[in-house]
Amino acid sequence: MIKIIFVNLHRMGFIERFTKKMKICEPDKRYRYRYVQISDSGMEFLQAKNELD
Repeated sequence: MIKIIFVNLHRMGFIERFTKKMKICEPDKRYRYRYVQISDSGMEFLQAKNELD
C-alpha cells in the first residue's frame, strides 16, 4: 500500500508529482519522481470541516 499511495493521491488530484528536472509527471506513466506538491483540491480536502465538504 505504501508504494502506490502517491500514485493514488496523484490520480485523485490531491498531489502533483515532479521529476528531478521539475517536469510534472503524468499519473498513468512510470516515473522516478523527486518532488511532490499538494494541489489546490488537496488543500481543500485537508481543510474540510466535515465529511460533506
